[in-house]
Amino acid sequence: RLCAQPDLAREVPSLAERVAEVTRGWLLIGGSGSGSRFHTDAFGCGAWNVTLLGAKRWAMYPPGARPPGVLDLGPERFAAPAPIFWFSEVLPQLRKDQLPLELVTKAPTCRS
Repeated sequence: RLCAQPDLAREVPSLAERVAEVTRGWLLIGGSGSGSRFHTDAFGCGAWNVTLLGAKRWAMYPPGARPPGVLDLGPERFAAPAPIFWFSEVLPQLRKDQLPLELVTKAPTCRS
């Protein structure tokens, strides 16, 4: 059984080494209700995403488009609301032409 603990990398050193090799050192694990704000990857690299338990809801806009509710603070600077606020307060108020591409990824069903 795979489970996420705050110090998982310390408890499983081989995992930390492998994660560093394949992800440039990034491993993000989120619990219920967690998420990332709208952003453009600061390093311009791709990402590998997997949903191991539950589901993840995605909202995407085309490159260069500023999602509704995201504030422009100047050159290359933006302020995006927390995902839970955006989905519950901003998204329901959008016109049809402002809607994002939405998708949901779900964890696979494992059978014993």
